[in-house]
Amino acid sequence: MTRRGALVAVAVTIAVGIGASVGHAQVVLRGGERVEDPVVRTSAAGVELGGARPRTLGWDVVREVLGEHEEDAAAYAALSDALWRARTRAERGDLTLAEPLFERAFAIAYGSTGPTSVVAAEGLLRCRLARGAHASALEPWLESLRLRRAGLRGDTGATANDRTRRSRVAEDDPWSIDSATGLAPALPPVWIDAPSLKSFPRLGPVQADNHEVVAFETLYRWAALRVMGEDAPFPSISAEALRSPGVRLVRSMVEAQHADADLRARARESLERDIGRDAGTWVEAWRRVAIGRSLLREDDASLRTRGMLELLHVPARFGASQPHLSAVALAEVCAELHARGEAASYETLRAELESLAPDHGAIVWLDNSVGGVR
Repeated sequence: MTRRGALVAVAVTIAVGIGASVGHAQVVLRGGERVEDPVVRTSAAGVELGGARPRTLGWDVVREVLGEHEEDAAAYAALSDALWRARTRAERGDLTLAEPLFERAFAIAYGSTGPTSVVAAEGLLRCRLARGAHASALEPWLESLRLRRAGLRGDTGATANDRTRRSRVAEDDPWSIDSATGLAPALPPVWIDAPSLKSFPRLGPVQADNHEVVAFETLYRWAALRVMGEDAPFPSISAEALRSPGVRLVRSMVEAQHADADLRARARESLERDIGRDAGTWVEAWRRVAIGRSLLREDDASLRTRGMLELLHVPARFGASQPHLSAVALAEVCAELHARGEAASYETLRAELESLAPDHGAIVWLDNSVGGVR
């Protein structure tokens, strides 16, 4: 081959290479790394990649998409920026500033199925539980659970250092989801009558195919209606949903507040049966509050006394790990003491409640229950 022929051949090879590189989109991650796998498509779920290792990258780790999908990806630039900023703020403990960003990302990604949705839902759940917004935490919890049950996780595409940092955050996170039951330990089906319950979220159609998620939403909603004084039939839970230990626990807790005394008694028996197995855990705290509140509904004064003792287990032993339940338990006991005319004990526990949770809605509920009398 002549020199000229060789130069032409090299030029053609280079041109073909350039054409190929332009044809295959590249993804630039937040840390500056480039992912060469071809982009299949972009959506609210993330950036779907093909090639030898098909996967979807969450928008929180993607800074930029180049090539033929660049224009499509631009539609999600605001989502990418909001979610990345929210996640980094949450990882450094700044949940107050992270929450509005997670809210924005959650609204966009809700109902999609990918790592972006996981990061948005679980991040918003943490923020709302951290500030005690239990009613509004229900929706991101249920969405997080739906995604988890679909086998999704939020660190797809993250670097090894990112995963290590996030795992440390997860280990210390009191607002996470328990993998065995699907429940959020900081979000029990224990409500007090408050304005926030009137805007209780409703499931979107995307979640209706998950029997466990539907059962949780139904039971939590019934419990909220009961404390607001609304009459609603007790929900029917599917046999498939009842395979979940979390659903069985919540059904017993909720049924223990039923208007029918026999149903309450059977539910309490169910809650008491395994309480020793759960000793010292958040599940024990949940069981004791459900049992105690149920006993306070009985006419027998001795049963109500036992109910107060069950409730006092929680602030005495779980005050730090279960502040919401502890506040509700103390308020319920205070209301019973006030009804019995035991003023000294009432004042002592009232002071304990104000010290433990000075801004908790249980204090407002208690004042309304006792007519604002101290």
